[in-house]
Amino acid sequence: MAKGVLKDIKQPPSLWQRLLGGFKAARLTKAESPALTPEAVTSYYAALVGKTPQPSLARVARALLWADIKARQFHSLCKDWYPLAAETFPDDERCAFYVAALYYHGFLTPDSSQLEKVLSGLMKVTWRDSGYWSKLDLPRTELLKRLTDAIADDEIRITPERLPVLEAAFDATSLTDEQRITTARWLGVAYRASGRSDDRAEIIYRYLFLNVPDDDENNEYLANLFAGRGLDDANACAVYSRMVTIADKRGDQSSKAQWSLKLSNTYIAQNRLGAEAIMPLQAALSVRPGDRLLEAALAYSVGRSDLVLLEPSLIKHMETAIAFESEFVPHFTERQWQWSVVPRALALAWGQSGRRDSLALFIYARACELCPEEKVLWNYYAVALVEAKDYSRKVIPIYERAHQANKDDNELALALATAYQENRVHDGADRRKALVLWENLYRQGSVTLEILTALTEAYLREERLSDTALELLQKMSRQGSTVPGPLLLRVAQEWKSRGDLTTALRWYQEAEHAMPDHFLTLLEYGLLLKEQFSDFTGAVNVLARAVILPVGAKNLEAHLALAESLLALEKREDARRIFQIIIERIDPNHTQTLLHLARLNLKFEEKGMLRAETYYERAANVEPENPETYLQMVELYRAQGNTKMEQWALEQYLKLGPGDSQSYRALANLYIRRGEFDKAESALRQVIALGQADRDVYTLLGDVIQQARRAV
Repeated sequence: MAKGVLKDIKQPPSLWQRLLGGFKAARLTKAESPALTPEAVTSYYAALVGKTPQPSLARVARALLWADIKARQFHSLCKDWYPLAAETFPDDERCAFYVAALYYHGFLTPDSSQLEKVLSGLMKVTWRDSGYWSKLDLPRTELLKRLTDAIADDEIRITPERLPVLEAAFDATSLTDEQRITTARWLGVAYRASGRSDDRAEIIYRYLFLNVPDDDENNEYLANLFAGRGLDDANACAVYSRMVTIADKRGDQSSKAQWSLKLSNTYIAQNRLGAEAIMPLQAALSVRPGDRLLEAALAYSVGRSDLVLLEPSLIKHMETAIAFESEFVPHFTERQWQWSVVPRALALAWGQSGRRDSLALFIYARACELCPEEKVLWNYYAVALVEAKDYSRKVIPIYERAHQANKDDNELALALATAYQENRVHDGADRRKALVLWENLYRQGSVTLEILTALTEAYLREERLSDTALELLQKMSRQGSTVPGPLLLRVAQEWKSRGDLTTALRWYQEAEHAMPDHFLTLLEYGLLLKEQFSDFTGAVNVLARAVILPVGAKNLEAHLALAESLLALEKREDARRIFQIIIERIDPNHTQTLLHLARLNLKFEEKGMLRAETYYERAANVEPENPETYLQMVELYRAQGNTKMEQWALEQYLKLGPGDSQSYRALANLYIRRGEFDKAESALRQVIALGQADRDVYTLLGDVIQQARRAV
């Protein structure tokens, strides 16, 4: 409703209208709803211009105002009476809004007190959504700002009648932060002065607490309000904590202790125990020494704080909690606090300070039991055990966990290795773990003689030696470390099984040097020389020593290898003597020896042949399924010129053995000599089947076939 929109009625009433208007207006306005007809409005206008005596003047002004707001007009000669209507009837919505509109749009020019009264009247809660705001083009927020500015210009700002205005201003969403804070401070002063503690006042106190933290008067009032109500929620925690800080800054230890006690109890009620609760709890205990609940809460707070370094007083408190566990635990149980955090915190503090005594060992053990996932606890526990030189079997799992968490700690690794060694872990199922650790320490040069001995003993119990083991043993040998003879033999056997015969031979030599009277070493060494290197001289030297040992005196393999090596050196008499020992002392029915003896006797005259035949017959009786026996018998019968037995021996050999082309050809020739052409043909075809036939075989086969046909 901008200026000029209202119709300004400036024509004054006539003398007659003024004379009659006063009486008529007084009569009309006695009703609760006075008439608003043109004639009535003229009477109201005339009465006001004629200055009708009070008290009817205010009612007449109100009636004219009602008519004007309805007709959107303004009687400029009555401008002094409109504010009178609004002031006389402060609860009349039309009066209040119309006068405010006249002020705002420039129809009237009020002083500051008039403006405050008019604008304050508009700020009733019931008029917040009035239609007159828009109907009269009144911006509520802007008017509210004008009102608060007007109040700010007044030295005496806080009066009861101004509170609704300030409350409305605080609630306005368009205020700046600075304006809202200023308004809240005025309200806070007023509320505190009147001792208010209702919800509206508490909203202001809380707002100031959050936005004006240095308003100590408000902080203290709100804290006392919460304390009086016995509040122990999160808001109370914040307020009491502020009071502790304020008291601390002031150096008021008594106040600090009292507020710390309230804060501590609130922390306990909220279960907000941790690093932030430690100092208040300490201060609270200065007021309530010996309070087990507070002491338990402090211990729990320290335990949950994860502080790396604890001041001596806190360490002392944790020690007290452990010492009086039976008195502390009920409080933990009742409030579902974890007792494990207490020994854990003390163990961490002692471990950090390097404590290693027997009590520390007990605490470390307890903490590890309650908090097995804490790697650093196992480390502290293990280090304390090292200090105590405890390498018993029961502490091995502790060293293992600590070493697993800190593999770079050489002291722990050596402790675990020593525990393994002293408890002979290499004899049990955990040998592999010990082996790996000992090997690593050997590489680092940290191994003791005892551990080195245990390492070599462990290797002896391995079915196979790993690449790492072979590498380390090679290194030990080169460095001049003593490697036990049995382990040298194991290394030789491992290289032999891997097919590296040259390396195996070298290790057999070292094993033989370390154990010159060890039968198995001599036997395997001699066999390797004989079978893989054809060093028959070396084999004879080694095996000859093996067979004279008590274990080797009746060992068939050693005697046989020695005799065969002697044969290879053409020392037939020596060989026959060894073969004879086998037959006479070890195994009279050993087929291979019997065959060797038979072959040796073929080299002599008729008496030797008879002896050879006897050996062959014994061999055939011992192993009738051995084809080698019959093959050697072929040689005997051929030397005797006994073709029939030669044929029989060949047939037996080819029946039992894999067969070879040379034997089939020899058998075919015998068949031809005896005129058995069908059998000769069959034998020759076996030669062809073996892929060993030449032109002569095919020619001979053709002749045999023709001879067979002629025979028919």
